[in-house]
Amino acid sequence: MNSLRLFLAAAVITLAAALAGCKSDSTTEPTPPDPTPTSIAEAEPNDATPQAVGTLRDSAIVVSGTSANGSDIDKYSFALPAQRSFSASISWSGGADLNLGVANGSGILMAYRDTGGNPENCTLTAMPQGTYVLQVLQASNQSQAYRITITPR
Repeated sequence: MNSLRLFLAAAVITLAAALAGCKSDSTTEPTPPDPTPTSIAEAEPNDATPQAVGTLRDSAIVVSGTSANGSDIDKYSFALPAQRSFSASISWSGGADLNLGVANGSGILMAYRDTGGNPENCTLTAMPQGTYVLQVLQASNQSQAYRITITPR
């Protein structure tokens, strides 16, 4: 009889513990990643010192900018909080020929795209935690608005 009471008491406690975790106001549920990209506008000057655009987590970072002429180099830095893959692309509408480079925090160029096409894309795989810098250059000599998208992979 005592073993039956112990068994029933244990069953009631287990059931109560299981139900406690099912409350609708439970704070233990993970928050789903925000699929909305972070949108940022270019802030000049960003030729010598990169403009910081944030940390790449679970949603894309989108930057809108303008390349003023052939000698204008726009730079944007972002952080990777852990090892991960990412892609960076630049797109525009107009007659300019824009190019995209990706450098690590030490300034070493990791990827560069100058295909003459639109968009230009760079994908880097299993990159270590750290700071990365995107560089926008152009082969033409005209003012050109553009959009950069940095996407986690």
